[in-house]
Amino acid sequence: MLQNNKQLQQKWQPTLQGYGLPATPPHYDNTLAAQLGVTLNPDTIDQAVKTFIQAHPQGTIINLGAGLDNRFFRLDNGLITWYDIDVPDTIELRQTFFGTNERYKLISGNIFSKSLFRHLPPQASTLLIIEGLAMYYPEHKIKALLQHICRHFSSCEILLEVIHPEVMNKVAYNTPNLPLKWAIDDLKKIEQWHPKVFLANELHHFTQGIPPVGNYFINIAQPQEMVKIGHFKIG
Repeated sequence: MLQNNKQLQQKWQPTLQGYGLPATPPHYDNTLAAQLGVTLNPDTIDQAVKTFIQAHPQGTIINLGAGLDNRFFRLDNGLITWYDIDVPDTIELRQTFFGTNERYKLISGNIFSKSLFRHLPPQASTLLIIEGLAMYYPEHKIKALLQHICRHFSSCEILLEVIHPEVMNKVAYNTPNLPLKWAIDDLKKIEQWHPKVFLANELHHFTQGIPPVGNYFINIAQPQEMVKIGHFKIG
C-alpha cells in the first residue's frame, strides 16, 4: 500500500497536494470509506466502455484524473485512441508503469483548465470518463468542467461517477479526514448545467440488495443509489 512505501509516498505527495488532498494518505483499512470502496463493482464502468468501443471501434476515450488506472490495457481493441490525463507528478509516475504509443497517450495538466482541451481532438465519437473524482470537488468545479466539455465537443459521451448525499454525510462523520465535497441524489439535475447535456442512462455498482456496509445507509430507500454512474450524451 502507498502508506507503507516511502518512495511512492514521496512521489505522490505533490500530486495529492495539487488536488487539494492530504499530503499523507490516511489509513482507511477499517473505515466506512474502505468498506464501501471494496464493495464497488469494477465491471460497471468497464462494461460501459466496452459498449462504447463496440459502437465506435475507432473512437477516442479520455480518462480525466486517471491515477494509475490500467483500463486501456485491459479493454484495448487495437483501434481506439486513448488519453489518460492527470497532474504532472501522476503522469510521471504512470510513465514508470505504462508505455505510450500512437494510440495511447499521457497528458499532464489541470483537468479543470480550459487550455487542457487544446490537446484533445474534438471528434464526435469520444467518451470521457470521470471516475472516483467528482466527489472530491465542489459542484461549481464539476459544472465548469462539464461546460468546458460541451463547448469543446459538438457531441460526445460522458461517464460521471457520483455519490449520494447520504454517503457523503456518513463517510464525513466516520472518516473526517477524507475531504468529500460534492454529492447528488438526482442525476437529471445535471441536465440543467448546459442545454447540450442529456442523461441517457444510469449505471449502478450495487444491483443485488444492500452491500455489506448497507446498515450505515438505511436512510437511502434504494441502496443502488449510493454510488452510481451517469451516462450523459452531449449534443
